[in-house]
Amino acid sequence: MIVDKMPGELVALSKQQIDSGSPLPRHAQVKAILLSAVNSGTWEPGTKIPAETDIARVLKVSKMTANRAITDLASEGVLVRHLGRGTFVKNRVLQSNTRDHDRSVVRSAAILRVVTSGPASDVADNEYLCSLLLAIRTAVSPYEAVIKISQITGCEYTSAFEQLPSESWIIIAPNRDDVEGLRALSRMHRNAVVLGASWPDTGLPSVDSDNRGGVALAIEHLAMLGHTSIGMLYADPDTSNTLDRVSGFYSAMKLAGLSVNQRFVLDAHDDMGIRPDIQSELARILKSSERPTAWLAAGPYVAMSLFDLATHLGLEVPHDLSIIGFDYPTALATASSSLSTVCQPLNEMGVAAARLAMNVPGGEPVCKMPCSLALRGSTSVPCSVVKM
Repeated sequence: MIVDKMPGELVALSKQQIDSGSPLPRHAQVKAILLSAVNSGTWEPGTKIPAETDIARVLKVSKMTANRAITDLASEGVLVRHLGRGTFVKNRVLQSNTRDHDRSVVRSAAILRVVTSGPASDVADNEYLCSLLLAIRTAVSPYEAVIKISQITGCEYTSAFEQLPSESWIIIAPNRDDVEGLRALSRMHRNAVVLGASWPDTGLPSVDSDNRGGVALAIEHLAMLGHTSIGMLYADPDTSNTLDRVSGFYSAMKLAGLSVNQRFVLDAHDDMGIRPDIQSELARILKSSERPTAWLAAGPYVAMSLFDLATHLGLEVPHDLSIIGFDYPTALATASSSLSTVCQPLNEMGVAAARLAMNVPGGEPVCKMPCSLALRGSTSVPCSVVKM
């Protein structure tokens, strides 16, 4: 049933402002504001929206600018015009729960906020984030989107989104403490996509690598070489990626018919290396005659620290010890050793997340992309089985 909009509800628009300094065209900003009124529930489907002249007056733009924004939304199926009666809300779009809402309309000329757990100023020094951000920029460039980067933690998600109702978010690698914030966004039907994490039951669309599958590739390779004693070194168990890699290790070892020695599954307690006390424990293991012949290190710098420690102890990689890491940043590519690694499809992940956030047709609400295994010379047949 079609219902008329009360004139007083123009107040919702009056709280929004056009940013004269923004590179986003004025009609695109008006379009984002109107779309926000639809998605927030201020204007329900079937509601008659205010007249173009009223919208133009409240937002302090020309009638032509308001008309262009309304025309764009009508062409995208968000609004419908009835001759002599007015313009009405047809569909609500850009909702995060794709099971209940239509995500078939591409959002153009929008603001896309990339949310990180660390300071935005640190992005340039983080190759993982840089790779994802470059892919996101490439994917959204045809849609005139403005990308902004902010550090926002889970407990701040809802209050921050209330201040930015017309934006779409891509939340990169939220950790365990952020999960309740993700669920709150889902309950609010906010347009947010999780990238680089796959926490269960958040209600939000997510794009991640298949970390368990990547670990399976590594263990399968080591088992085929003849390794039967394999250790694992990981860091930051409050991330879903680490949890998936650890659980994937146990599953892959079982599938390969190999037992896991708990003494050889260690938390490095530092994703940029290995904490000193753990390094001492690891050194004792590596000097033992019962040491594992191969290790999976669930992070690039943890893998490099393991390699350096083994070399310091007089072990030769891969003759005495095989090592497989995760990811391969430039810092490792210029190091003296070439580590075999499980590689995440960062470019494809960034593109997929951007497509979901911008409502480009074809995006999957929950997507885990396969990893690959790059062999660079740090694995070989264990010396105990080499035929002399």
